[in-house]
Amino acid sequence: MVLYSDSAIPVLFMFLLSFSPTKISKLDLIHCTSKVNVTTILPVQEEAKIKLAFGPSGGCMWFDKKDPICQSTFHLHPSPTYLHLPENETLTERLGNTNGLALVHIVTGLVSLDDISWMLGPFIPGCFEVSNALMLLATFWGMITFLVIAGYKLSIDKHLKGDSAVPEFKTEYGGGLGIFVVGLFFILCGLLGTVGTARKIKRKDPPPVAKV
Repeated sequence: MVLYSDSAIPVLFMFLLSFSPTKISKLDLIHCTSKVNVTTILPVQEEAKIKLAFGPSGGCMWFDKKDPICQSTFHLHPSPTYLHLPENETLTERLGNTNGLALVHIVTGLVSLDDISWMLGPFIPGCFEVSNALMLLATFWGMITFLVIAGYKLSIDKHLKGDSAVPEFKTEYGGGLGIFVVGLFFILCGLLGTVGTARKIKRKDPPPVAKV
């Protein structure tokens, strides 16, 4: 039962991440924030917070307390009008794509197939071995995905920060990264568990056919 829970937890975590940030905004992998000057009553200007978030399901943008605009694409197209960007803004030309975040979906698929293979293991010969291979692949792709997320964070920070960036953004990891790391930990636990279980199973030859 403990082994099965170790296998099911990463499936749940990765499944939830697959819907961020377009459906679950708090589980974004990367987000960046800034402030823009907005004229409310001439000649008074106030600062309003703007935010961009990125994840496996695409990207979202927020202006102050208004409802967000989300796009199911790995190349978020910021709206200068919605975000009230200044005329000399550099965001739209500097913000690149985040295609690599699609790797989260690959990890989700691998751990889901592993879960199915593990449950079929006691009934179908060879399923435990398949489960081991899938979990190994999930661990490998999970580590690569983690490096890709870190790389995108550094890239976004580099392009949207500095004196030449208008407006200048502060880039941070989102709440989804913690979920991803915990899921990756349980994937590793599941790998060790399935390997140990497969080694303990002793298969016997089927009984001989009775002679009539």
